Amino acid sequence: MNTATEVLSKIDYKSFYTRHIPGFKSNGKPEVSCLCPFHEDKNPSLSVNVETGLFNCFGCGEKGNAIQFLQKKEGIGFNEALNLVKKEEGIESKARNVKSETRSKKPETSGKPTYLTLDQVKILHNQLMKNEAVLKVFLDKYGLSMETVEKYLIGYQNEHYVIPIEVESDRWTLKEHKGSQTKGSTVSLYPSGVIKEYLPFIIVAEGEFKALLLNQMGFPAVSGTAGAGTWQREWNSLFTNLNVILAYDHDEPGRHGALKVVESLKGTAKSVKQVLWPSCMDSKDKKDVTDFFVTLGKTKADFQILIDSAKEIAYEVKEIDGIRFVEPSDFVVSADGINQLIFVRETNQQGKEKSRRPQRTVCYTPLFLTQRTIDVDCRLQGIEIAFRQEGKWEKIEAPRRVISDSKKIIELSDRGLPVNSHNAGKLVEYLSAFESFNGCSPHDKKQKGCKSLIFTGYFGEQEVFFS
Repeated sequence: MNTATEVLSKIDYKSFYTRHIPGFKSNGKPEVSCLCPFHEDKNPSLSVNVETGLFNCFGCGEKGNAIQFLQKKEGIGFNEALNLVKKEEGIESKARNVKSETRSKKPETSGKPTYLTLDQVKILHNQLMKNEAVLKVFLDKYGLSMETVEKYLIGYQNEHYVIPIEVESDRWTLKEHKGSQTKGSTVSLYPSGVIKEYLPFIIVAEGEFKALLLNQMGFPAVSGTAGAGTWQREWNSLFTNLNVILAYDHDEPGRHGALKVVESLKGTAKSVKQVLWPSCMDSKDKKDVTDFFVTLGKTKADFQILIDSAKEIAYEVKEIDGIRFVEPSDFVVSADGINQLIFVRETNQQGKEKSRRPQRTVCYTPLFLTQRTIDVDCRLQGIEIAFRQEGKWEKIEAPRRVISDSKKIIELSDRGLPVNSHNAGKLVEYLSAFESFNGCSPHDKKQKGCKSLIFTGYFGEQEVFFS
């Protein structure tokens, strides 16, 4: 009797696969590409390593060793496939002590990283290029050009778009977009080769396709390959004395991820700023670089305005009359009131389009969320708002649904809130942004309607209401 490991070590894999795959031809290299016998394959998508005997189809996903190949091809069990291989290869069975050998061992795995060659990467790339329907959806959704797709060899397998990453000469790893990575892959900055010491700035985006879109638009950009929450300390030296601009998603994970980068690059980068996303992106379906260009149809000139008006982001805590807070992006809060930064697109006499970001008044007095109440029994939430009126601070409490609706918030004018039909919508936007940026959460108490005086924000847990 022979173990599977022993049988696999004795197979002549060139001869084996030549017998079982029509049209299989060895090319003198370890990796051979051919048509896959397990699905209707028009372009070679099966890769066979004639040294290890392992096969992998980048089209249908079938993979394994020679024994597993026969199992799949002939529709038989493992032991039957093992015996068939021994018969074909002329491998004689060894006598064994039944007591010491009760079952055959499984093939051993090395645990080493799995790398692909450029030829294998191109197979995946062709899987995308030949599927016109999938390719069109991809181009429309992410705003990338055919030139970008071909340059970076974007591929497709297992119903996922695939991002190839070259780790060294002719050794590649794969990351499936919103999927898995090849064995042994490490987190890296993507795409490689973008960061240069002479650049006027370098953008760090949240997502590989967003970084590619920015590069396509003429803005040097990179992204980590593990999402907003991951930043490797060893990357810091790459940004030495560079002006870094963060274009993370306009949501809670993006804001926390941006703060992590800021903290990490302190003392290394020349400066770290963040783009101020326009108020039209204060929604779940409009929150990132792709939405800016693809959904909203903004231009390179529009994004340049974001670059020019980007702010240093240490998320410093501002204070007005004892109220401590983090200023929401896209708004300017001072003792004189609240202004909103807006987009204005203009065309000069030469027909050249440009954009600028003037300010418009939201409110002529500072205004803050200072508490959030919660009814523990029915879980209804309320909000306390503090504002200055005739030189004195006033505070009112209202149901959350009131301050979330531009029509209902006007009702609070009867209680002194400086709101009218002109600024109601802008005030709702500001309050939503203020709450999001300061991360305020209700602290449940046992007593019904108990209030919380604590906001948990970027600066830690702070009592922000004045005494």
